[in-house]
Amino acid sequence: MAALAQDESDDGRDYEVLLFYKYCAFADRAAFRDAQQALCASLGLAGRLRVAEDGLNGVLGGRRAALEAYVAETTSTAPRHLGGGDTF
Repeated sequence: MAALAQDESDDGRDYEVLLFYKYCAFADRAAFRDAQQALCASLGLAGRLRVAEDGLNGVLGGRRAALEAYVAETTSTAPRHLGGGDTF
């Protein structure tokens, strides 16, 4: 589902980019979108996240620990937002 790309810059920051997609159907896209927006804000992540009829597509940037927390939280909470027997 996801791939981390590490920033090799010299400034010592631990900044990485997460690229991902997941084809699925959401029972309530608006609720999932709102939860994702709140999660990204709380973790200090920036980027683009599209919650579409056919799934989730995103490019997020931030500290590696924040991106790992995002993946863990999304994979654990997303199933309750899915409809039609999809898995996350």
